[in-house]
Amino acid sequence: LQATGARVNATLRWRVRRADGAESHTFVGPDDRVELAFESVRAYYAIELVELVDGAAPRTAASANVVCKHVRREIRTLTDADRGAYLRALEVFHAVGDAEGAARYGPSFRNARYFAALHNAKDYCYHNNLVFLTAHPAFNLQVEEMLELISPGLARCYWDFMVDHQYGGAWATASPMY
Repeated sequence: LQATGARVNATLRWRVRRADGAESHTFVGPDDRVELAFESVRAYYAIELVELVDGAAPRTAASANVVCKHVRREIRTLTDADRGAYLRALEVFHAVGDAEGAARYGPSFRNARYFAALHNAKDYCYHNNLVFLTAHPAFNLQVEEMLELISPGLARCYWDFMVDHQYGGAWATASPMY
């Protein structure tokens, strides 16, 4: 968060409060910039910046309501630490059984075998028809939610397969993704 135009010798008081009251942060000092890692994705926050100057009434310089959102990054742009955490969570997602997963991560947990069975169901084909356009993003969202249960705060990523267009028909063997 960055403030501009503060009066000379001003002290700035930043307040960041989650709408449900579960989280609150206050920063006071001369710095016109503060950094905060939001703890709850999909939560709403109220931010207030008050300027304090000796001998003058406090002035609310700015206030806003914001929501903390996931930002997806192309997998090749993740830091080594974020990519490692993502791959470790993916490994757990593939290795853990249903009962163990539910015990560790809660009753809504489903592992990779569940999604593979759903995707490959003989009763319904998720390919070669218009449901492909909606079903696969829904699967991806559900898998992301499972990875978030395994590793809260996990960096969300995607694979931009068009980056691999340069490899032509050899993309499956030439791309660094494989």
